Amino acid sequence: MILFKACKRCNGDMYDAVDIYGPYWECIQCGHMIDLPDERLAKAEAEGRALRAARKAARTQAPAKVPVPVKVAA
Repeated sequence: MILFKACKRCNGDMYDAVDIYGPYWECIQCGHMIDLPDERLAKAEAEGRALRAARKAARTQAPAKVPVPVKVAA
């Protein structure tokens, strides 16, 4: 897809492309690039946040009380 006069730097035309780092817009005239959000990255970040929250919740829980054996005098 081409966006006409969409470049913020030179008012040139931009086209969309994808490389190993994800999707981006690039200006045909000056080469200015704008990274676009990638769904895979957003999903990985959400999974990371959920994992960190679960670990934090596990650390803040009160430890289970272990019964202490009582010695009976005989």
